Amino acid sequence: MQKLKNTEEVSPQGVWRMNKATNLSFALATHVLRHTFASWFMMNGGNIIALQQIMGHASIQQTMVYAHLAPDYLQHAVTLNPLGGGLAV
Repeated sequence: MQKLKNTEEVSPQGVWRMNKATNLSFALATHVLRHTFASWFMMNGGNIIALQQIMGHASIQQTMVYAHLAPDYLQHAVTLNPLGGGLAV
């Protein structure tokens, strides 16, 4: 399988070649690619609302399956609470 540097762009033809090398069906490979992107997006501190828009999910519930992957997501939520008084999770 072709390895890419983090900064390299992948052409549609490159994606097709990499997909063919995996022996997965195109539909399954597309699902895996989207899921992997969403997972890494959240693990790198991405915003759940931004992810919903990027993924094209009609409902935030579809996107919430990735929320647990966000580092410190509960701690950040506590800092946004105006009544929290600096409580830590």
